[in-house]
Amino acid sequence: MLDRDYFDWLYGGFRFPDGTKPEYDGTFKEFQMFFMDWFRREREKELLTYPVLTCSVHLNEDGTPADEEFARSISKHAENGLSFFVYESKTVDSLSSCCRLRNQVTENTFSYTLGAGGISTGSIHVTTLNANRFVQQYPHGEWQEHLQPVIERMHKYLYAHDALIHDFIDAGLLTPYDAGLIDINKQYRTVGVNGLLEASEYETGGTDLDFYTEFLKYIHEQNVKDAKKYNVKFNCELIPAENLGVKNANWDKKDGILAARDCYNSYLFPVEDDSYNVIDKMRLHGEQATKYLDGGSACHLNLEQLLTADQFYNLILVAGKLGTNYWTFNVLMTCCNECGHIDVNTLPKCPKCGSEDVDYATRVIGYLKRITNFSLARQKEAGLRYYNKPKTK
Repeated sequence: MLDRDYFDWLYGGFRFPDGTKPEYDGTFKEFQMFFMDWFRREREKELLTYPVLTCSVHLNEDGTPADEEFARSISKHAENGLSFFVYESKTVDSLSSCCRLRNQVTENTFSYTLGAGGISTGSIHVTTLNANRFVQQYPHGEWQEHLQPVIERMHKYLYAHDALIHDFIDAGLLTPYDAGLIDINKQYRTVGVNGLLEASEYETGGTDLDFYTEFLKYIHEQNVKDAKKYNVKFNCELIPAENLGVKNANWDKKDGILAARDCYNSYLFPVEDDSYNVIDKMRLHGEQATKYLDGGSACHLNLEQLLTADQFYNLILVAGKLGTNYWTFNVLMTCCNECGHIDVNTLPKCPKCGSEDVDYATRVIGYLKRITNFSLARQKEAGLRYYNKPKTK
């Protein structure tokens, strides 16, 4: 979903065969709003994991939406129960179209692993660093001198895999590349990170924004350096680790590594801790640390109930001020096992048929599913999540 500035930047230079140019007002603007309303109503019948919706909001220098009408419109859709991601940026050269994607189009820099709208990009391979295990290999405060050689080694792994893909392309085994649907020169070799929260807890005793910033900056700078050395693109993500977060915690416990939880967190705050309010979470996912991340920086706000349109719009403003460029909200959806109705609110029984045989749905990390369809370990983790209660008058 694009606001006026994003639309003009992306399609302003395009011309149809008759010489006319695309217009934002009219069909395009109306269709976007129609689609969001239709998609919400379809989710009353099926959860519809895909597509993952993102609304791209261009900001003024003071952090307010440049297209206030668009921001107000999507806020109303949020009030009605449509769940989507919001991407906010003061420049329009960066687009997001899924829960893990940010693609800066005009610069030869970085992108999230799942690709960007209209750009044949994405990640060609991901190699992940267990940050918690890494920092515990060294005395407190001495991890910095050891991180560079680890990232250099990861880049070698990624470059070796890149050579293999080139061989497959040359052999005609990857026809989407031949057809121009994917451009290997636009793809990224991704350094994934998991267990960063746990690493911070071990090193500093809690969620330390300065620790996050320092750790991610080291990786970012090495990515830039080695990108020139190998003439390929490297990026850095907090990976979703839907399965790996559980595996890393189990492997570490078996090897005597201190693991604070059974599933390593995918965010920069502990989702089970009720002492963090919405603003705290947005601040931790703000510009200071996430400017060194190219993916996986989405701030997930788990809420007991839906926000009003005004509350949602105010969060857009807060995110703009804090530099929280990617965020969303999660309210447990009620799924009736009797009549199949799905309600966007968290309810003890089905509002349509009255049955108390209900399940609940939310995002595992980025993708919407019934909690009963999560893996057993993720079901346990989902049961620990704390849901903030929005303030009402």
